[in-house]
Amino acid sequence: LDRGIYQPERIASNVSNYGISYNNRGKFFQDNQRYKEAIVEFKKAISASPEYITAYYQLGLLYKDTGRYKEAMEQFERIKTISPDDARADYGLAMVFHKQGNLKQAIEGYKKAINLDPVRDFLYAALGGACLEAKKPLEAIKAFRKTVELSPASPDAYYNLGIACSHSGDKNNAIDSYQKALSLNPNYLPARAAL
Repeated sequence: LDRGIYQPERIASNVSNYGISYNNRGKFFQDNQRYKEAIVEFKKAISASPEYITAYYQLGLLYKDTGRYKEAMEQFERIKTISPDDARADYGLAMVFHKQGNLKQAIEGYKKAINLDPVRDFLYAALGGACLEAKKPLEAIKAFRKTVELSPASPDAYYNLGIACSHSGDKNNAIDSYQKALSLNPNYLPARAAL
């Protein structure tokens, strides 16, 4: 027998691949709203690859989306223990706080995630949304401007900026933002309705 087959690196790689495979199955079940089966697969992924952060993240998202907030937070906290600098942990926690209506902690969590990963447009969009809900339109404008900077071809980014400008009383910049969204996508109905 070829002894190379039994090398520890190869065995570790195969086990890691099992984690990825289970996670992919879990994601399939989650996408098809087969949540019990998804949970089983994500847990198998974690068992096969305890350091595989994506499985914890996906399981946390599933728990969040099904209203199991305590369990969701446990998964995101586990990410922090494995990899303290992974923004998904703070983002996940912030989403749970946001769902629970705890806007102050949600905003803090989104800001922590942004500090760890400042190039993700969706982090700024989430922060902007929480700021709008918290009646902080100037902070929302700042967040949505960053979203526009990171995703200049996104009509959603401009539309959200327009909403924030409108909430702050800046109608001219709101109109400009809606028009920019429409220039990117002439069929973008939310911007058209906002004008």
